[in-house]
Amino acid sequence: MHNKVRLSKRQIKEDKFTAFMLSTKRYANDNWQYVALGAIALALVFFAIGYFTTSASSRVSESASRFSQALLEYRNGNNQVAMLSFSQIVDEFGDQEVAEQSTF
Repeated sequence: MHNKVRLSKRQIKEDKFTAFMLSTKRYANDNWQYVALGAIALALVFFAIGYFTTSASSRVSESASRFSQALLEYRNGNNQVAMLSFSQIVDEFGDQEVAEQSTF
């Protein structure tokens, strides 16, 4: 006589999870080159975003530093040096906020 085995919902979920993990492992083993290339590409994207963010912030700080030096020269009465510095700021950092102030 066959006894019926009743599975609880937890056991069914565990079986689905185990089956998913095994199929994922099988897929990763079969396609490990693509998985590795995808991971490397993702890492490169994160590094590129970090690099561009850092370079943008360094440009902002450099432009602010040059603007403060030019403003100091202007307040000390070195108008020619200040005008040259302001024009260089406008040429090199035209997309920054300090370029507008340097133009003024």
